[in-house]
Amino acid sequence: MSHYFEIDGLREKVYAVINHVLASEQFVGRYGIGVEEVEHTVKYDEYWEHTRSIISNSCLEIAVKSRNAAEALSAKGITYPRENKIYVYNSGLLADGSKKARDFVFICNKIIHAKEFRLDQSGNINSHKDLLWWSGMVTIEGTDQKKKPWCFFFIILKWCDAILEFLNAAEEQLKKIRSNPIDLFNYK
Repeated sequence: MSHYFEIDGLREKVYAVINHVLASEQFVGRYGIGVEEVEHTVKYDEYWEHTRSIISNSCLEIAVKSRNAAEALSAKGITYPRENKIYVYNSGLLADGSKKARDFVFICNKIIHAKEFRLDQSGNINSHKDLLWWSGMVTIEGTDQKKKPWCFFFIILKWCDAILEFLNAAEEQLKKIRSNPIDLFNYK
């Protein structure tokens, strides 16, 4: 049997990332993060350090578990939704203005193998110029097996939506795989 699929735990992790994206602007505004005369409870560096840690670690866990679940289904010959719904945009030295549609497994693989994982900042012309929050976009980069570099950014909400769609569609099959572990029956 492959790893144990804690579907509800994975779904909770995805929800937490979605909530973090949707609350970032409001959180930064409430605490005046980055505005010296207002900032007091949460400091700019703390916000970015904790946000990066939360999102990076959550995305890595989601990516590993989702890819493992998809591989377990494939190993049993079970198909699942794998539509190219997530646009990736080349960035860094590879920026050429192009975008490509990718599926959630592609993004999972890139997150797992990324050498760099960055949160992209955003602001608003109607807000104080020093208020910057996580935009909900992530830039990742690394090298492929032939040592060719890759670097792109994507909207994390699109990836999270694709993971949730996958879990909703594959949940029953994953539960069947999970409920038939050979190891529990062979050990006494």
